[in-house]
Amino acid sequence: NGANSETFAKFTHNGSCELYFDNSKKLETETNGVKVFGNFTLEGTYPNLSIIDTNHDSDYRITNNDGTLIIFDSTNGRHVIDFQADGDIKLPVDNKKLIFGAGDDLEIYHTGAASLIDNKNANNLPTVLVL
Repeated sequence: NGANSETFAKFTHNGSCELYFDNSKKLETETNGVKVFGNFTLEGTYPNLSIIDTNHDSDYRITNNDGTLIIFDSTNGRHVIDFQADGDIKLPVDNKKLIFGAGDDLEIYHTGAASLIDNKNANNLPTVLVL
């Protein structure tokens, strides 16, 4: 600004870069990446956020597709889980489980041919309900 009373940006030699809005820091680079101060908004027709693992593990993309929040495994080319606008949660792949409890006591899954609820009791003996 004309009075030189506001900071717009700071650039440190061999160090961080900082961006400011109305004299308030909003973004800073650091050794391991970027730190955002405040909200981070993705905007567009189908906004998405890619999470790339450089250790050769699965990479993921989170997308808002017409109100459905999709977590997509980019490495294997499949939806992992969909959070639908009506509140439903969808696992769009067979033979994947919802696992509950600190001891993984309850599993709910679909094999493609049958739906199963597997409850492991205190003796670790499975009780399976096939629907």
